Amino acid sequence: MDTAKRLEDATSAERLDRVKRLGVESVAPHATDVDKNSRFPIEGVTALKKERLLGALVPKSLGGPEIGMIELAAMCEILGQSCASTAMVFAMHQIQVASIARHVGTSAFFRQYLTDVNEQQRLIASVTSEVGIGGDMRSSIAGVEKDGTTFRLKKAASTISYGEHADDLLVTAKSSPDAPANDQVLVLLKKGDFALEKTGSWDTMGMR
Repeated sequence: MDTAKRLEDATSAERLDRVKRLGVESVAPHATDVDKNSRFPIEGVTALKKERLLGALVPKSLGGPEIGMIELAAMCEILGQSCASTAMVFAMHQIQVASIARHVGTSAFFRQYLTDVNEQQRLIASVTSEVGIGGDMRSSIAGVEKDGTTFRLKKAASTISYGEHADDLLVTAKSSPDAPANDQVLVLLKKGDFALEKTGSWDTMGMR
């Protein structure tokens, strides 16, 4: 039985036990170096992908295991005991997946995307911060510029946690350049369709 089948068919206790072993064997040994160098926990995230945990919240109807929030929170707690950065990345990614899953509706595009998240173990980063909004995440300055079936978006984000390592981005923006600041939309940007320009550096310990 492969890993994907085990994750779907295992009991909650069995899945949590597997996360504990993953934390001890694959995550904890690198935690000191991750903290010391304020670096992305590549070993931990690679282990999560190998166990197909990035698709934990994908609905069963779309091929995912549809793990409940209580169990997911327990997974985050377990991972945090081994490496705070790995737990943070896992939790933030799952917030993005949950946002899409909650509003997917009948959209063929987003339903296929959630299937891809589970099958391809795509890592999603959040882009909610923005220079000039003073920390008000419910307001945006950048707006979506529509051009037929395509669009453009340029946003000055103060931080994008693990942005350089993400496959895709979920970005807050105004629905149009002329829309009110609080008329926001969530924009999914897939790898290959966006470019990032680094404008500064930061110590990830502060985020934790």
